[in-house]
Amino acid sequence: MKTDLRYIKGASYGVAAPNSWEKRGVSLCEYCAASSFCEMATEVSGQVFTGCADIILPIAFLDRTGLHHKAFSTIRLGKAWHNRLKETPGYVALIYKTKAKQHFLGYAKVAWHHCLPKKEALVQSVENHLIIDRDGSLKEKREYLNKIIRRYYGGFDQQETKPYTVIGLRRLTDDESKRVEASWPVDSSSRD
Repeated sequence: MKTDLRYIKGASYGVAAPNSWEKRGVSLCEYCAASSFCEMATEVSGQVFTGCADIILPIAFLDRTGLHHKAFSTIRLGKAWHNRLKETPGYVALIYKTKAKQHFLGYAKVAWHHCLPKKEALVQSVENHLIIDRDGSLKEKREYLNKIIRRYYGGFDQQETKPYTVIGLRRLTDDESKRVEASWPVDSSSRD
């Protein structure tokens, strides 16, 4: 599964890839965590899909900190994730760890997401996976998260007005994950 999602955009029916992908033979299925159990991907192998309402995109995490909670949030620089998720309430995503032998950590349902200036995004990040188990006051937790964001994004984090996307996630249980895999795709008519 490919994980570089920068060209995948939100669409009224789910997500869409650039038109140039079709000419190059690149399919959204290559970026989808459901490609191994999705009926459409397995039945029409080799067909190029550039739009899909049922895609399960991977959300990357550097480590497992706070990901054991049933509900948590994550913060991302920019509005790309907000735009991808804009039209898909209840979207299912794959949680995976970068730079690890076992990447797959589970599935989560997107409970909510907001695109906000940094200061407001930090206020919304009270359940952020990096600070949810941390001791200290809420102010200390936000300061710690801000420090991590500055370290992670470096020079891209210089402007306080840059938008951030805060995503609220609810982990799926093993039973819920099995149901997702058994019933995918939800709407096979939603592909281009």
